[in-house]
Amino acid sequence: MKPNRLVALLLGGILGGGGGLAWAQTITLSPSLTILEEFDDNVLLSSTDRQSDFITAVTPALRLAITEQPWTVTLAGSLRGLYYASRPELNTTTDNR
Repeated sequence: MKPNRLVALLLGGILGGGGGLAWAQTITLSPSLTILEEFDDNVLLSSTDRQSDFITAVTPALRLAITEQPWTVTLAGSLRGLYYASRPELNTTTDNR
């Protein structure tokens, strides 16, 4: 047992009427998935040759949180894929930081 935890446990036992302090670490892993569908009437951003298309955006994400009082460390990341119905050459995948 670490010295600072031993001191805290002893002080908790003395000051708290015999009850000990609880030390716990919590690890939370949270996956998520977002799917969006949109219509764009000018996918090439042209003022003269406007072309429309449906775009599907898929965003999988993962979040890891590690908590040990009084600290919390969180790591998170996601990817985003854009998929065009009529223009697959515009498809892209990027990471969101």
